[in-house]
Amino acid sequence: MNGDTINNIFLGRIINGKEKMLRGIAKVIPPFITPNMITTLRALFIIPIYFAYQQEAYTWVFILFILALSTDTIDGIQARYHNKVTTLGKLLDPAADKILFIGLFLMLAPDRLSSAVIYTIIILELALVLLAAVLAPIMIRFFKYKLVPGANNAGKIKMNIEGLAIIILLFGINNPTIHLISEVCLWLAACFALLSIILHLSAKENKNTNSA
Repeated sequence: MNGDTINNIFLGRIINGKEKMLRGIAKVIPPFITPNMITTLRALFIIPIYFAYQQEAYTWVFILFILALSTDTIDGIQARYHNKVTTLGKLLDPAADKILFIGLFLMLAPDRLSSAVIYTIIILELALVLLAAVLAPIMIRFFKYKLVPGANNAGKIKMNIEGLAIIILLFGINNPTIHLISEVCLWLAACFALLSIILHLSAKENKNTNSA
């Protein structure tokens, strides 16, 4: 057996193990809990996060943020394994992410991050919402051009970098060096947000498209 074969077998086992774990999670969640309900819960997490932040309970902000992020995996599991992928869900999912992340940025940014990076992130995030909720239906109706809904790979990378920036900031809430590292992460996230917009505009929907 050569090295490539061993690597393929190893990766295959990891993927199969992950699939089994995801199916197990999907079975535990009651059928009446829809993916869109879980997605909505992610957006609502910003409320307890806000109150925890006001009390300077940053550990609780971190815990609540991680719980909110976990719903992004759970709603996807529910949608795929119970065949409940809907157009509404594809719109709600990124909208919930933006409510959560923009809300946190507005809380954490004052005196820690430059207004330039925050405004850039917010503008790009709103542009992605506008693209999905307004431009896509117009393109379909009047130009017969179907923009791909849901998150693309660039959008997923962007979200991961934004999440990392928030976690870094929470662990160094009063450390200027940590603030700088977090800001660099956000500028990188802005680049991926722009790339995500470009990919949405350049990609047509087809039968083989899978959106997360």
